[in-house]
Amino acid sequence: MKQPRIISNSKVIGIFIQIFVVVLISLTFVSNSYSACRKIVSLAPSITETLFYLGLGKNIIGVTRYAEWPKAVKKIAKIGGYYDPNIKLIVKLAPDVLFLTYHQRQIISELKKLDINYKLLRFDTIDKLAGSVRAIGRICNRNDLAKKVIKRMNKEMSAVKKLCSKGRKKTALLIMGNRFPVTVAGSQTFMSQMLPLLSMKNAYSGKIAWPQIPLENIVQLNPDYLFIISVKKRTAGSDLLSLLNIMTVKKKQIVYLTGQRYFIDSPRITEIFLQTAKKLCR
Repeated sequence: MKQPRIISNSKVIGIFIQIFVVVLISLTFVSNSYSACRKIVSLAPSITETLFYLGLGKNIIGVTRYAEWPKAVKKIAKIGGYYDPNIKLIVKLAPDVLFLTYHQRQIISELKKLDINYKLLRFDTIDKLAGSVRAIGRICNRNDLAKKVIKRMNKEMSAVKKLCSKGRKKTALLIMGNRFPVTVAGSQTFMSQMLPLLSMKNAYSGKIAWPQIPLENIVQLNPDYLFIISVKKRTAGSDLLSLLNIMTVKKKQIVYLTGQRYFIDSPRITEIFLQTAKKLCR
């Protein structure tokens, strides 16, 4: 009869020690991966929305007063505005990391003095948005989810292009807001990147991102489409086009896009591109 194999106490202890070390290393790795993002302060709506897309909504402890989406942001502490954040309140919140945009870099020196850990992100274009999604994914150990978000964005942009591929070849001007002076979206902006997907070309070809142009220049640019993008719904007398008695403009195709979402470059923007395409390219 075969004798059962007897393992010495020293060997058993050794095996348990090895298992304990492996588990401890794994737990330490997970802890270190997430510790940098347990408490997050976001200084821009675009960052806040991106964090929610990456499953980090519950980790956010501070947002600007302009954050409106998703509804969960209403329960998060407000730390001032986009350009005037309350630094004292941020210090009190003691975040593990503070995310801000390139356009807010003027406060970096103050953040350094107060030893606040910050990460600078860019959201000017879709490519830079994707880069910021990857950066947050890397910092907060959400790499796999970041890849999924970017894949979904690319899929939606491909769907827009497919919907609007039937030789429209029109020009368009993106007017931001419905007040004077008129601000339009230049070629190096995230909203203007919607136009090629719609088989349209930006009527403004200058290098300035958000230029202000006289009303008469709208006629000179002679766009086939005018996109009027504003946060609030139009009211009688507030629409800038009601002030124009120019027949060439009146004949143009006018598209109204209303809501804060059109001003925020987050992963939600490609969903908005697709919604717009479904209206224009049926």
